[in-house]
Amino acid sequence: MAAAQRSEKALTAKPQTRASNIELLRILTMLGVIVLHYNNAGIGGGFALVEKNSLNFYIMHIFESISIVAVDLFVLISGFFMCRSTKRDIFKPLSLIFQVIVFKELIYILSVLLSGKSISLKAVLLDLVPNNYFVILYIAVYLVSPFINLLLEALDGRNRKRLVILLMIVFSLEPTVVDMLNEIRGETFHGLSTVGAYGSQWGYSAVNFILMYIIGAYLRYNEDKIKSFPKWKAGLGFIAFVAADTVWSLVNEHFTIYDARSAYEYCNPLVIGGTVLIFVLFHNMQIRSSRIINLLAKASFTVYLTHAAMLKYFRIAGHVNRNAAVYVLHVLATAAAIYLVSWVMFICYDLVTRPLFGFVRSKIHFYEYDVKPEEKNNKRNKK
Repeated sequence: MAAAQRSEKALTAKPQTRASNIELLRILTMLGVIVLHYNNAGIGGGFALVEKNSLNFYIMHIFESISIVAVDLFVLISGFFMCRSTKRDIFKPLSLIFQVIVFKELIYILSVLLSGKSISLKAVLLDLVPNNYFVILYIAVYLVSPFINLLLEALDGRNRKRLVILLMIVFSLEPTVVDMLNEIRGETFHGLSTVGAYGSQWGYSAVNFILMYIIGAYLRYNEDKIKSFPKWKAGLGFIAFVAADTVWSLVNEHFTIYDARSAYEYCNPLVIGGTVLIFVLFHNMQIRSSRIINLLAKASFTVYLTHAAMLKYFRIAGHVNRNAAVYVLHVLATAAAIYLVSWVMFICYDLVTRPLFGFVRSKIHFYEYDVKPEEKNNKRNKK
C-alpha cells in the first residue's frame, strides 16, 4: 500500500499535489478494514459475541457489507495509478517488509510489557518472519505489474474490455458459484474452482489481486468515460450492491450449514462491483487538495499493521449487545481512535526511518528495472 502511494504521486498530472478525493477514499477504506476486524469472530469478536437476529446483528451485517470492499479497493487504486509505468524499484517492497517486521516486534514487546510477562527469544525471532498475506501478495503484484501493463498496452480498447469480462467470469463468477455449491452441499467440491484445487481461497489469492489490478488499470484506460458517469448513479449502485450482499450474507446465516462465507469473499462479483462503484464515486468528487487529508492518508499502511492488536483494548464484548445507537457510536469511535493512534505511530516511524532510508539509498544503488520494449529495439537497431 505504501509503495502504491509513492507510485501514484509520480503518475498524477501534478506531482506536487495529491488527489485528496482518492486520499480520503484511502482513509475511509482503512477505517473499513478496522470495522471488518471489529466484526471478525477471531479478532475483534463482533460476530461471535452479538446476539443473533438482534438489531445490532443486522447492523453488523450492513457494516460488513459496506467495509468488505476495502482490500479490493487498495489493489484497484494501485492498478489505476500504476498501469502506465513500466519501472519498478526493488527498494519499495523491501521497505514494506521492513515495516512489517518493525511493527510486529514493536507490538509484541508492547503486549509483553502491558501483560507483565517476560520476553520470549523464540517469539522475537519468529516475528522476524514477515508473514502478512496482504503485503506478500501486494509485493508479488507490484513486481510483475510492469509486464501486465505491457500486455494491456498492446491490446486495443475492445480487447481490454473482453479481457476484463473474461477474467470476471473465470476468476470471480465461477469460483463464487462453486463456493455457493459447497455451502449448499455441506462439503467442498475439490478441483472444481478455477482458482485452485481447494477452492477460491475466499479471494485471499494472487489471482484476485491481479484481477483487481487489471480492473483498476481498465478504469484508468477509460477514465474519460468514468468521469462522465453520474455520482448519484455510482452512489445508488454501491448502496444496491451493499443491500444485495447483506441479503446474501443473511441467507448464508439462516440456510447454509457449511463454512458460509461466499457473500463476504473478496472475489465475489457483488464485492468487486461495489468496489468499482465506490471508486468511481470518489474519483468523480471535486475535492480541493487538503493537507490534513493527505497527511492522514499516509498512515494507512501503518494502521493496517497495528489496528488488530489494539482492538482488544476497546471492550467490544461490552458494546455489541447494547442499545443500537451506542453500538454504532462505539464502532465508529473505535475505528477513528485506532486510526489516530496509528497515525501518531506512523509519524514516529517516519521521523526515524526517512533519514535512514535516505542514507541507505545514497550509499547503495538499489536495483530498478524497466521493461520498456523500446530500449530493446534500440539496442537491436544499433547492432
